[in-house]
Amino acid sequence: MTVGDFADDVNVWLFRQEPNRRILFLVDEVGQFIGENRELMLSLQSIAEDLAVKTNGRAWVVVTSQEDMDTIVGDRTKQQSYDFRRSRAGSLSS
Repeated sequence: MTVGDFADDVNVWLFRQEPNRRILFLVDEVGQFIGENRELMLSLQSIAEDLAVKTNGRAWVVVTSQEDMDTIVGDRTKQQSYDFRRSRAGSLSS
């Protein structure tokens, strides 16, 4: 299953609900899962963005972390900024 497939499935479920229904995904301690892995951070961002776009804002992702996310991801280098922009553009065009 791809990120897009998951977002489509959530959207289908929401479509079958009453019009003002929302869904909230809670992810606890995401910092421990992501660590220093930039790809995992990009995947999480893609999931959140695809859900927001495909469900017209009716699906939300809330994450917690004991660590500051800037500390986990580190200072954004030019490459990281490019990766985040590329991920966002790719998920919005899906």
